Amino acid sequence: QELDFCSPEFENYVPCFNVSEKLDLGYSEGNEYDRHCENGPRKNCLVLPPLKYRVPLRWPTGRDVIWVANVKITAQEVLSSGSLTKRMMRLEEEQISFRSASLIFDGVEDYSHQIAEMIGLRNESNLIQFGIRTILDIGCGYGSFGAHLFSKQLLTMCIANYEPFGSQVQLTLERGLPAMIGSFTAKQLSYPSLSFDMLHCARCGID
Repeated sequence: QELDFCSPEFENYVPCFNVSEKLDLGYSEGNEYDRHCENGPRKNCLVLPPLKYRVPLRWPTGRDVIWVANVKITAQEVLSSGSLTKRMMRLEEEQISFRSASLIFDGVEDYSHQIAEMIGLRNESNLIQFGIRTILDIGCGYGSFGAHLFSKQLLTMCIANYEPFGSQVQLTLERGLPAMIGSFTAKQLSYPSLSFDMLHCARCGID
């Protein structure tokens, strides 16, 4: 069966993730960010890519440079982003750059060194020797931490709340890095115990 294309307003549609709709239904205290599939008619259509969507650059170049037209983010959102990896993005005319030659690499590398030292290691290159190979990065910014660890043979899964604009998950996926929409507020993630060797959450407020 051939499917019709969805109307343009569904460009950022994600099934079961609609924060405004969840608020109208009475969800609150963070539960509106969880996945909730209400009974009702399903949308059987193909979501169109952005109007000026371009094929992503080949790996590994595409890990560090993405097309602005492929993601829904404005220059103001880039400049006002709060985390280290967000602030250090470089917005150019047609591209967003995460190049390792920029301050991003120095900042993320220093940060990952600090994390390794916190658990008694010399640097992040020793994480594999410590038995750490898979990492869950909660609220991952735009994936620069995971991209850096990937160069150290460490696989990082980005997880973040649904965001209709400036989506952390969307930009991370566009870079070719693993990412998924999810929230720990009310529901357990669909991963069995010990799926990840380390959890990272830069802004969870845990000392």
